[in-house]
Amino acid sequence: MTKNIRKSLMFAIALTILITCLGTWQTFAAEMDMSARMADGADLLTDEEEASLTSQISQAYATYGIDAAIVTVSSLDGAGVQQYADNYRDYYLSDNSVLLLISMEERDWNITSFDRAIPYFNDSRRSGMANEIVPYLSNGDYYGAFSLFVSLVEDAMLTPDRDPDSEGYANEDFYDPEMENNEGYTSDDFYIPREDNTVRSVAIVWIVSLVVSLSAAFVMVRQLNQARPRDTAHNFVMPGGFILTHKRDIFSHSHTTHVPIPQDDGHNSGHNSGHNSGGSTTHHTGGGHTSSGTSGKF
Repeated sequence: MTKNIRKSLMFAIALTILITCLGTWQTFAAEMDMSARMADGADLLTDEEEASLTSQISQAYATYGIDAAIVTVSSLDGAGVQQYADNYRDYYLSDNSVLLLISMEERDWNITSFDRAIPYFNDSRRSGMANEIVPYLSNGDYYGAFSLFVSLVEDAMLTPDRDPDSEGYANEDFYDPEMENNEGYTSDDFYIPREDNTVRSVAIVWIVSLVVSLSAAFVMVRQLNQARPRDTAHNFVMPGGFILTHKRDIFSHSHTTHVPIPQDDGHNSGHNSGHNSGGSTTHHTGGGHTSSGTSGKF
């Protein structure tokens, strides 16, 4: 049996390594996948322009940790522009993302920030970005509009809105562009990096793979021991060796438990998913993520 147990443990270790490698590969693949960040479904860009924007988005992610995305579609497939943006976040983007969505069907635009990116892109900031981007869209200069969007996203990471109700700011100093020219100041003094989820993701993969592997090994070890507890002694009694002549059920006592029924005092109220937080009107996506969007026509 010792030899079999050793084989089971070796199997568990091998399974742990295999699952961890697969999970870690998927984690880094998700971190590096830029195809969902520059998705020109409406075919508004040339291949060269799309490659250039993909590089800009990748650079913004590497420098500031912001997950910027540009998505163009020919149709919203019956959904509202905000609903489409929310669904896109649920499937493709991270919890520190901002999305520019363009639909050519009704010439809709939408800028939505999600989760931890909302303090950087509140209602006022998104409206200001739209005021600069929409003229390019109206003139058909889509590459110019999208490139400007990425630049404005980078600027927002350097100059976050200082709303006193917003949370998550590590640096309480206001940003002054002229200060960068002074000795001792760089853009890093005003950049507030996002939390890196890579280590956490890898740790989760390790834990899950270990639990799965140990569970598999436990099942295999259990199968090695065929002995099972018995609730009765029938297997140890010879046929005809025991004859029951009398039986009687005796009632001894009873116990009653009372549980009060909660009363509705009329103070309960429904939950409204839309609310104002830190200068942003927010709601929740179908996947439960916090979303704050601004939309219009061009």
